[in-house]
Amino acid sequence: MARSEYTIPVSLIYDLALSESAAGTFLLATAQGLYISVDGGKTWQRTESGLAPGTVSTLAVRPGRNGEVYAAQFGKVYRSVNGGRDWAVLPRADIQEATLRKLAFHAGESRRLLALTPDMGVFYLDLSAEE
Repeated sequence: MARSEYTIPVSLIYDLALSESAAGTFLLATAQGLYISVDGGKTWQRTESGLAPGTVSTLAVRPGRNGEVYAAQFGKVYRSVNGGRDWAVLPRADIQEATLRKLAFHAGESRRLLALTPDMGVFYLDLSAEE
């Protein structure tokens, strides 16, 4: 197996997502922001198009929606429809008082995005209004 050089310290990585929009596109949620790789993880580039500078805590790819990815940052949820290249905040998904630890989609239901917090429980967002 080939070894790769790490350009981002593992201790700074919080989550990984594989975009459905293009084979070999990976996203990393890190303490330094969001990173994208379009070559299967060989090289990484930081992207902020629409995101605030700083920590991105978690990512989730929406099943069955080519290129649709969600990211959590400072209690806000952002959506990308182009595999993580550009982002827009979801105005109905602002939970400022909460730390969003994990985003996930309900099994078999891609319209319900779940947000896990360490101290306030689980929130969910119905995405049918976003379609």
